[in-house]
Amino acid sequence: MAFILKKRNTYFWPINFETPVDDGKYETLKFSCEFKRIKQSQIEEYQKQFQDMKTALAASRKCAKEVVVGWKDILDEENNQIEFSTKTLDLLLETPMLAQTIAVAYIGSLNEEKAKN
Repeated sequence: MAFILKKRNTYFWPINFETPVDDGKYETLKFSCEFKRIKQSQIEEYQKQFQDMKTALAASRKCAKEVVVGWKDILDEENNQIEFSTKTLDLLLETPMLAQTIAVAYIGSLNEEKAKN
């Protein structure tokens, strides 16, 4: 198949986020992020930062802020969709360890086809 440069440079990817609940159990929350494709050199720089425990969490947050450009199935307490904005993304990323989950999902989305081959 020939390489076709696409006009749409984003895609939706499922996120499964486990969060602790009562009695030592976890609940899996599911939503989708719309990811923006970034340059290979940027991906490599994030991967280096993810390896260093001193920079991993901050790099995850920076990566998530850079690549997330939309979402589906993020709801408020009345089950209404929360519209994406940089402000609501900042609020979402205040959830402990969610930025790391999103960053791992982004990098994983880029490697998924390679893992299947």
